[in-house]
Amino acid sequence: MLATSSVLIVAGSETSITMLSCTMNHLVQNPDKMALLAAKIRKAFKREDDFALSPLRDLPYLNVVLNEGLRMCNSTPVGAPRVVPPGCGTVSGVRFPEGEFINMHSLTVSRSPKIWYDSNPFHPKRWLEKKSAEFGMDQQNAIQLSGVDLRSCIGRLLTWAEIRLILARLV
Repeated sequence: MLATSSVLIVAGSETSITMLSCTMNHLVQNPDKMALLAAKIRKAFKREDDFALSPLRDLPYLNVVLNEGLRMCNSTPVGAPRVVPPGCGTVSGVRFPEGEFINMHSLTVSRSPKIWYDSNPFHPKRWLEKKSAEFGMDQQNAIQLSGVDLRSCIGRLLTWAEIRLILARLV
């Protein structure tokens, strides 16, 4: 239990701080997006003391800003390595021998123009449920920042609650 708690503290603190710092950097560089986020938060909460986790979770623009922040600055850039199956494997036309460990840096995926429209700028609106046509072909499932299913991060819900609360207070 002690070892597990240590891993959760280390894994959960540095990654959250890195992602929040990067997201704030993008918001400062995009004052229109910062102003819109601040307006949405202030409309939902009259006073900072009114902040609560459930209503924060339900603020669409806060969530899309955080999703885009995670896409732009994944704080855990190394994905889960995969082992090439028996025979061999081919990725993008490159053949790999069986048993070889392969991996892809997450920024390769999160900034690829083959996956994202206008992939380098900070565009929170790409994550809106009703997005403009230009972002309609974005492959949002290409990045799984907290893992998937059984490999999912045990602290992801706590992390999301934490980063929503911190960003709302900062803005």
